Amino acid sequence: MADKLLYEAVVHPGASIGPFLLGSNINTVIDFLSQQFETFQKIDFVYSDQHLDYDLVLNISKYCLQLRFDPKTQCLKSIEVYGFKNIRLKYEFSQACGNSFKMQVFYPSTRTHAEFDPKRRAYFLEYPGLRLTFNVPNEWVNEYAQQHEDLAQTLVFPDGSSAYLSSLVVFGGPRAHQIHVPSELIVKHAGLNYFEVVHLNFGDTCQDALALLGPPKDIFYKSEDKTKIFSKMPANQATDFFLNYPSLGIDILFDGLTKRISKFVLHTNLPGHFDFGQYAKCNFQLIINKDQIKSESSSQSIGASVVLDQPQPQSTALTLISLDDHEDSESCSTSHQDDIKVNPEMQWETARKVLGSVLTKEVVYNHPLTPNTSNPFGPTTLWGIEGAIFEVVSTGKIATVTLFTTKSAY
Repeated sequence: MADKLLYEAVVHPGASIGPFLLGSNINTVIDFLSQQFETFQKIDFVYSDQHLDYDLVLNISKYCLQLRFDPKTQCLKSIEVYGFKNIRLKYEFSQACGNSFKMQVFYPSTRTHAEFDPKRRAYFLEYPGLRLTFNVPNEWVNEYAQQHEDLAQTLVFPDGSSAYLSSLVVFGGPRAHQIHVPSELIVKHAGLNYFEVVHLNFGDTCQDALALLGPPKDIFYKSEDKTKIFSKMPANQATDFFLNYPSLGIDILFDGLTKRISKFVLHTNLPGHFDFGQYAKCNFQLIINKDQIKSESSSQSIGASVVLDQPQPQSTALTLISLDDHEDSESCSTSHQDDIKVNPEMQWETARKVLGSVLTKEVVYNHPLTPNTSNPFGPTTLWGIEGAIFEVVSTGKIATVTLFTTKSAY
């Protein structure tokens, strides 16, 4: 009967534990956990609403599982098991249950690092994509501070007692202290298009978007009822419509008559925002030429293009660049020293001070709710420049960016 309460999972160093795959998007994992709620039950989501460079963490306390996500890509970068009472881990012909682990399958030649930390009274064995932690009793701390290699070979203390496993971590990257999500895992589990080279501009046709991004998850038609944001309407009516790409963090609005792009909506999937979990994070960079914005006529909107790779030369004041996880936002060759750069990690107060009088006065926005929904996060504020609207949460982080044009030529 006790075995029926155990959660069994297979360990693949550098790849996965059970159904949890390194490189998976956080929204995908949350959706899976929601579907398997009867199995996992209580799940804690830990994040910092002040520091966007801190990891996002999902903690499954019932099975002592901790899933850690990279804050920029929001993809799973490490999986830790910190208790073994209710979980049984298997690696080929070995298994861990109740803090015991048979280590013969990990041949000593595959070990990349062994270290003893006397302050934590913990001994670490590191293999490619895998780190094991063993607690060391107080009476052996001084000895293993000098002779830790003996424990690495036998996992047996001088009195004959076995070392007990206290933690197991599967991670991506070369070393446990240099964890990152390999690009090949993101491509495999988060989707190829997440970092594929794509160029979309205002005025591009619906066919252009479909050819570059593939079919959308859904199509939403703008309603004539101004009390509603979106509603499903017959496709034969000449009304504006959105192509919805939640896996890319983008919505694209098309003019109902011309079927050409008139608006982009970019989502940062910010924890603490009403829409968190509905979109993948769009890792954009906006390069804004402040002087050109000031010189633009109020009747004109700034042009913009969506580029999922290195930027191309632009003559417009507002350029959108979606960076992958290897690019440095400071290395964009088309930007100038006086340009204003805005990305999802930027504090809005910094951008606001630089833009100054270019910004319109903020507007408080209360997300419309249905009878079965609530918004525990409170209202947001909207700030505008010619051609763009920024939605900012109370902690000063950017939640969405809307790029638009009013040019009728499209």
